[in-house]
Amino acid sequence: MTFLIVAVWSVIGLVGGMVIAAELAPLFGVRDMEGSSAIFGVFTGAPLGLIAGAWFGYRMAKGYGEDAAKRRRFLLASLAGIAMLVAGGVVFEMIRTRDYIDTSNQSAMWLNAQIRLPLGVAAPGKDKKIVMELRSDKETRKSSPYSEPDWKFTDGRAQAYASVEVYRATDRRTLAVTIGDGPTYLFNLKVSARPKKYSYEGDWQKPDGVEGAASGAGEGMEIKVAM
Repeated sequence: MTFLIVAVWSVIGLVGGMVIAAELAPLFGVRDMEGSSAIFGVFTGAPLGLIAGAWFGYRMAKGYGEDAAKRRRFLLASLAGIAMLVAGGVVFEMIRTRDYIDTSNQSAMWLNAQIRLPLGVAAPGKDKKIVMELRSDKETRKSSPYSEPDWKFTDGRAQAYASVEVYRATDRRTLAVTIGDGPTYLFNLKVSARPKKYSYEGDWQKPDGVEGAASGAGEGMEIKVAM
């Protein structure tokens, strides 16, 4: 009976320690993305919880002495606790991940933008990087500031591509696009909350607003997006 109680509480401690450590991971500088917090929980909280649970179970089993009835009741209560813990964990995870596009492992999708300038406008220099910022009611993310734009001419128009990560599901997304030190052009995206596939097909989209100066690099730009 002592072995069973220790084993049950070892499992409770292991799972509980893993969940608690995963939720506390951001406090230790671990990003809550792509399973990083779960990995942190497995390698830190799980071992500590296992040890603490085994110690607690052993102490409780020994505390009941030779009273088999009390040990049996404690074991049954412990098993019920595991069932409640598992059910609570499932519900908690469903609530925690409900806003992610990928609810299974919270991985990112990529929002890719095809940008074109007006006819006859020269392509910006390599030093004028394209910075995209995805804004929504669920997240704000920026594209990499290190990638150099590769401008090419198609039908007499300079075109380039840029991308930004997307994690959260919402149908209210705005893409802010800035070229170099020019104005920031705002595009209200028409992408669904959880697109299975969204291609570059369709009409070019003009800006819905502008931040900063009324003119500058990128003036007159249009975009198409894909995911």
